[in-house]
Amino acid sequence: MKRMLRTRPLAIAMACVPLYCTAQPLELDTDAAHIIVVRPLDFWSGDTSMQRDTLDAMRSRQVSYDIMLDGTRYRGSPLVLQGVSDNPVTLGAQAALAARGTTLVRRSAYLFHVLDATVLAPADYAKFAKAQLDYRQLLVRREGDPRTLPARVRFRNIAGDALSIGALFIPVPGLGTAAGAQAMANSGIAEDLGNVPRPARAALIPAVLPSLDTGAYRQIDVRRVDFTPDTPGEIVIAYRSDKTPQAEQEALVQAIVALAGADTTADEVDSARQTDFKERVEMWDACVADGECQKEASNDRQ
Repeated sequence: MKRMLRTRPLAIAMACVPLYCTAQPLELDTDAAHIIVVRPLDFWSGDTSMQRDTLDAMRSRQVSYDIMLDGTRYRGSPLVLQGVSDNPVTLGAQAALAARGTTLVRRSAYLFHVLDATVLAPADYAKFAKAQLDYRQLLVRREGDPRTLPARVRFRNIAGDALSIGALFIPVPGLGTAAGAQAMANSGIAEDLGNVPRPARAALIPAVLPSLDTGAYRQIDVRRVDFTPDTPGEIVIAYRSDKTPQAEQEALVQAIVALAGADTTADEVDSARQTDFKERVEMWDACVADGECQKEASNDRQ
């Protein structure tokens, strides 16, 4: 019989009140939309060099990004001889970041990529959030004991296994694997994934999302944010009425400022990562205690 993943981490996350709990998403508002931002910065990773470099970038208030809008990539950061792209989103974000003392540079250690929007019907939001929760638990199982992961990353370079973690669980075009299909079948995520509309599956990340009163929204856009394979991010924009270009632009500017960490300190990010690490340890230890994970085998596997 298929064994369903525990929902304990979701309960933990929902019970957390502080902003930086379990890499808890930021929730923002404009007149037209409610915005949820999951920042790559807030996730713990076994790649200690990357984690150190991004904190240094935060302390120096330097960030780089680009964004896809309706199939076209726009520069959020300047080149040597060119400024940011001439678009209301990139220009608005540049001004908002400058007002907060954050500089857009050609290539920062924190360089993220905002992908194009995928439309999600409000009625499907809870299914999407459940699939992400399962995905997060599978990520922990795939990585093994978080306490030994940094050493395994250093000595065996598993962090460079680009997209292998995502490929194991979420079979989007070009990423599906037989191992992934088996892992999904054994965990129960296949059933949850099947409830998510196919286009939205490519936007899934291993993260907890807050609940939404979906009856209050007309349309939801989801954008995946790529940084490193094990620390992606996400933008969810829930529109209260019909989506307009202006509403989207205002929401994206706020989301980019949040992603950049312009209103956050390096100490707050480090605290969020440590909270995330502690929960991963709890999830791993629970899996071992249940007999579903084998500590020694997991530590040697990578």
